[in-house]
Amino acid sequence: MAVVKIAKRLNVNRSVVWRTIKRFEELGTMADRPRSGHPVTARTDSNRRNKRAAIRRNPRVSIRKLAKTANIATMSAWRLVRKDLNLRSYRGQKAHTLTPKMLQI
Repeated sequence: MAVVKIAKRLNVNRSVVWRTIKRFEELGTMADRPRSGHPVTARTDSNRRNKRAAIRRNPRVSIRKLAKTANIATMSAWRLVRKDLNLRSYRGQKAHTLTPKMLQI
């Protein structure tokens, strides 16, 4: 079937169809091409499970201590907690006590 006919049938641009066909011919599959760079080693599923459990046991644990126990970089531990576990640190705000005069207002 011609590229133009496929594009019309799928209601997409013909360049999308052309690139998809070319990619399949090159790779033999529709899987992603191998990525460049060093593979991820610190943000693995097992590390995520371990860190989630550690934080549940002690929510006040610091990122540095988490990193040290897992033997990973502090920034990797921060990314794991912040991006993978979607957790944020916060500090409770102390407020002064209200006097009876303040409560009347």
